[in-house]
Amino acid sequence: MPHTHHRRPPGRRDKRRPEGHALPHARRKPAKADVHAATPVAQEAVDYLRTQEKTDFADAVNVLIAFATATTPQYGDPALSLHVPVDFRDRVREQATAEGVNLQPIVLEGLKGFLAGEWEPSDPKVSPRGTAGTKANMSVRIPRDLVEQVDAMAEDFARERGWAMDPVHRLNARQVAIQALGRRFGVELEKPERGWETDYQLVMDVPEAFREFVRQAEPTADRDLSIVLRDAYARFLSGEWVPGQPQQAPVGQSVDKVRLTAQVNRKVWEQVKKAGADPEQIAARGYRLVPTQVALAAIVEAYDVPESLLYPWAE
Repeated sequence: MPHTHHRRPPGRRDKRRPEGHALPHARRKPAKADVHAATPVAQEAVDYLRTQEKTDFADAVNVLIAFATATTPQYGDPALSLHVPVDFRDRVREQATAEGVNLQPIVLEGLKGFLAGEWEPSDPKVSPRGTAGTKANMSVRIPRDLVEQVDAMAEDFARERGWAMDPVHRLNARQVAIQALGRRFGVELEKPERGWETDYQLVMDVPEAFREFVRQAEPTADRDLSIVLRDAYARFLSGEWVPGQPQQAPVGQSVDKVRLTAQVNRKVWEQVKKAGADPEQIAARGYRLVPTQVALAAIVEAYDVPESLLYPWAE
């Protein structure tokens, strides 16, 4: 049967379509609510892709997440993203499902309880490089002003106790929320040990290029800074290893410095300080050493840092 074209009769002005011509299906444009609802699931997809060693795919999805959330204004309370071990996330979700409860009110109660002094979080120890295991994200919607209040109080709380204050390791609203979930459901957040108690922050003033090199090298190494210094201090104290003599900048020549920090054990640090100033040891090696110089020599060795980055005037 030949195809017949349906044309509107002459003089017909209405906009009705001729019979047999159905309207095309209108595709609904994703609303901002859809974008923000899908973001936590998309982030879980990123975590899964990384476990499957699909790094390129994971990075691509991350780019899309960043673009979608940046171009879609947030509505209501923002999502507080909690980066936790997969086992912790699964056990918390299992307990919440068994009890028929939602995570948001539990986190809210925990944060408000911390502000009211009803409970105290512990120092959020950082897992050594390569021992943290697979991580995943949990997201709960928390009022922005509450997060800001908890962040401020957590910073004061940590400072009073001498805990790490750098942005990566310090106590904050996310850490408080994670510990609140652990307390509520009886799930322990496992913290692999470094092999020594890291109760002291070592501060090293170094050229910025040196610090950037170390920060880029550390994630690809088998050991984080704390492990490197633990092993180096032990080798130094046993006499197995002696750092070379530190170089001094020429008179009148200065280099702009920035801070590089690492968590160490205070007692071991004191032993290194004492050994570095011991008259007999100074006579044997020909120069005095302080814990920071021992640490920098260990970092240069462990991460294969060009010495010209530590001593730029020696080029």
